[in-house]
Amino acid sequence: DSTRMLGGKKDRALIVVVVVATAVVLLPKLTNQFVYDDVPVFVLSDRVHDVSNVPSFFAHNTMYVADRNEPIAVDTYRPLTLTTFALDSVLTGKAPVGYHVTNLLIHLLCVWLVYRLARVVLCEENRAFAWVAAAWFSFSPWLGEAHVWINGRSDPLCTMFVLASLLVWDRGLTSKRMVLQVAGGTLFLAALFCKEVAIGVLPTLWFWPRLVRAGAPWRERLVAMSLPATAAAAYLGVRTVVLGGLGANAGSAHLLESVRNFGVLVVDALRAVIVPTTPYLRSLVESYVPIDPVLRWVLTAAAVVLLLLAVLGHRRQPALSWSVLFFAATLAPVVMVSTLIWPGFGRYLYLPFAGLCVGLVDVCVSGLRRVGAFDRKTGRTAVAAGVGAYFAVNAALLFGFVGDFENDGTLYGAAMEHAPNHAYGYAYLGAAMSSIGRSEEALPYLEKAVSLQPYEPEYRIKYAQALIHSGREPRAAELASQWANSGRPSDVPRYLMTWIDAEKQVHPDRALALAEACVRDFPEHRGCRARLDRLASDASE
Repeated sequence: DSTRMLGGKKDRALIVVVVVATAVVLLPKLTNQFVYDDVPVFVLSDRVHDVSNVPSFFAHNTMYVADRNEPIAVDTYRPLTLTTFALDSVLTGKAPVGYHVTNLLIHLLCVWLVYRLARVVLCEENRAFAWVAAAWFSFSPWLGEAHVWINGRSDPLCTMFVLASLLVWDRGLTSKRMVLQVAGGTLFLAALFCKEVAIGVLPTLWFWPRLVRAGAPWRERLVAMSLPATAAAAYLGVRTVVLGGLGANAGSAHLLESVRNFGVLVVDALRAVIVPTTPYLRSLVESYVPIDPVLRWVLTAAAVVLLLLAVLGHRRQPALSWSVLFFAATLAPVVMVSTLIWPGFGRYLYLPFAGLCVGLVDVCVSGLRRVGAFDRKTGRTAVAAGVGAYFAVNAALLFGFVGDFENDGTLYGAAMEHAPNHAYGYAYLGAAMSSIGRSEEALPYLEKAVSLQPYEPEYRIKYAQALIHSGREPRAAELASQWANSGRPSDVPRYLMTWIDAEKQVHPDRALALAEACVRDFPEHRGCRARLDRLASDASE
């Protein structure tokens, strides 16, 4: 066997080695603390720490558990992910180690499922290399954000159910057993209840390699897709009822702006998963805004052409075509948050790369065969050494990223080091410091963030809140007044609420008048009503 050094009968043993090595690389994360969005979910709120609240997770948006109910541009609905947090809490309470263990186990299971997926999708002569796809996925450093960060769990959990649904659904196709096809559809529904991006998997089923290789007619493909499509329709129906709409964007202008980022996002994502680079917490909007708008449209057009080529070539390269379409379709929803201050990048790549790595392995191995790389021992040794070195570098970068998540200081410090001209690292470090009573120390970081992004409401408000907490209410009130009178209409309620908070100790009558105006002008904003009720209660006492 000319490929015995990299695959053959050894592939099952190699996937075990990959899983064990992954666990060793990630083991230090068990001592990491709650960071970033973990704090409002697991520390400042008690909702996930009471299993009796689980039914409410299915009746509210995801941010409900963090006591954040004001309208947001892109809403999320992930009740099953929140349910797993509640189950973790039963065992470990507010200790982060239990949540880390669960994330680790989910990631290891995803690694094994990628291996099983590769065994199904790869062409027969390349299936011995399924473990390579699993290793590539497992050690990819940027993906660490999804499984090292506790609240990133929605991506690994969604991926786990997506991969399981594909494998069960495929087995149902080959065995003609309806029960397996129903089970596949049910698992797909579970994936959607973990994270909405799973919806992108549905259209890729038309190009499923087994159906393509069998030359399945369009009627057979439609029938095969019927149960997953039913699951998707059920999810969208529930989501629409719960959120009062799909909650997928902030209007046509936001949608157009997001679509413009698609090509940049695809190129950025491909670079991150293929070229070993040091990962860090990123803010996509601050990375993409400086890019020329014309260039963004050109890259988007190029990405569309790439997808068309994948569609046109799906019969010649079924594994590669399907994986490219899977990658693009599950990555596409990320454009909606690429225009918002939502720090994060690597976690968005987790599900897309679970499919793409399989197709890349298929084309790479086929290419090596064509050039005769496996025909001689020296060639096989060179390939094995190259693959080993590549995974070793990725594993080292992933290990370093685990350390970044030790606490907020290390996480945001790494972001400031790698992106010193971006505001989000300074803003979130300052906000984290302010939340634990270190507002005076936080002010320079928040002031720096506002100087870098002077019109971003998120950073403005964090700065004003730190001023209030450090006893500088008049300055906070002055700034909030300026912002409320000059900011975008959609941001005015938040500025008003900050203004109210600044005035309530020094000028309670003025604060009450502002709260009444806030409720009058923005009656649907819960924050305005909550502040008015609180001020009225204080006045009555």
